[in-house]
Amino acid sequence: MEIWDEIIKAFQGIPVFGKILSILILIFAINELINKYTVEKLNPLKKLIEFIPKLVQKRLVQKRKKYYTVLGTKEYLEWQTLVLSKIYDEFNFIIVLDWKYPTFCFPSKSVCKYPFKEVLDKNELDVNIDNYKISSKLQKEYKKIVGTTIRRPLLKGYMLNKLVVDEDNKVGSILAKVGTYEQNVYTSHILEYELYRLYLSKAKDISKLKSTELLKLLPLRNNIHKGCTQIEVLSSGANRYSLLGVQMFVMFLDHDDNSYKVLVIKRSEDVAQKPNFFQFIPSGGFEIFQNFDDEFVLRNNFSLRLSLFRELLEEAFGEEEFIHNDKGVPEESILSHDKIIYLTELLKINKAHFEFLGSVNDVVSLRHLLTFVLRVDDIAFSKQIFLPNHESKSIQLFKLDDLQQRIEKGKICNDSAGLLHLVMKNHLFTEVMSK
Repeated sequence: MEIWDEIIKAFQGIPVFGKILSILILIFAINELINKYTVEKLNPLKKLIEFIPKLVQKRLVQKRKKYYTVLGTKEYLEWQTLVLSKIYDEFNFIIVLDWKYPTFCFPSKSVCKYPFKEVLDKNELDVNIDNYKISSKLQKEYKKIVGTTIRRPLLKGYMLNKLVVDEDNKVGSILAKVGTYEQNVYTSHILEYELYRLYLSKAKDISKLKSTELLKLLPLRNNIHKGCTQIEVLSSGANRYSLLGVQMFVMFLDHDDNSYKVLVIKRSEDVAQKPNFFQFIPSGGFEIFQNFDDEFVLRNNFSLRLSLFRELLEEAFGEEEFIHNDKGVPEESILSHDKIIYLTELLKINKAHFEFLGSVNDVVSLRHLLTFVLRVDDIAFSKQIFLPNHESKSIQLFKLDDLQQRIEKGKICNDSAGLLHLVMKNHLFTEVMSK
């Protein structure tokens, strides 16, 4: 026993690298002994080497599953809203379907109808893309957990520079710059993971902490706030890469019972954000459609109608060619699609109505979604076949009167909650509900 004690003490005195090297030498020696004295070459070292990556991957899957599970619990959602409401204590979050969501809305300054030319100016788009690499320990940890769920990390999209707002925080137009989806993930999406890590740490009683004290516990979010007021953080893409999104509340007269219904999905488990949450569709990133990107393409793809119609074809009708555009079809093919031609004809004869509602900031990730409402009064629209994409297993049609009963409290995406908050004040919605 004394000999073993001496061996253990000697081993403990070896530096970390030396310990790792000693273990590898020991494993190799055992491997050689087994192979020497057994008839069948078992090669345990090879099996161990093959097993370790599988074990690591299994642990990452378990971590990701725990992460998403915790994010969906009532306890966490209430904690998250409390933390963010204390950080952004100059503003009130929205209450939708009897639940408070960490979302802030910037309503449209004026009535803005299709094709929404007032909202964007292609000539003011900043097409210079910054070089960016993840550097912090938390970013690297987050990449290990969600990296495999990110389908196209280098896809270029349009990041918020700032909203042009008036003194009432009503938005008139948007200024943007070009960036990649990966930049967005590791500077904006990651803010949700940072909150999650704080939640697990069981830090101080947050109810007693002020905004500045809470920010010190959230280094990434705190860096975004440096040199900015709360409204500057909420109305701009300051100190981060914040991919703009577009979302639409599509309500239409249904041929089955002559009632107005809206398109809704329950998000899949293998998406990068909000798995198993309800969401109004279409909703997605404001990204380029072409599979190449010179300056002309970047500016030409900076179009709300192209982005909205592309999302509609992809998420409501399951048109796979509009998801990645691997075939390289021009963006004009979106406008020449038969479903879009039909819809634009309805808009011309006032059997469909399409309006910009404003911008919704999901304060969890500090991302903005440009928000719209489409109402189709032509009953033939409902006779089309709606098909989901990879983000969900099925599309559901909810009656407008049934939203309260069909959607569990707190289980709608924050941006969709903001969309519903804005649409419920819009005349296209209230006209239907008053009938």
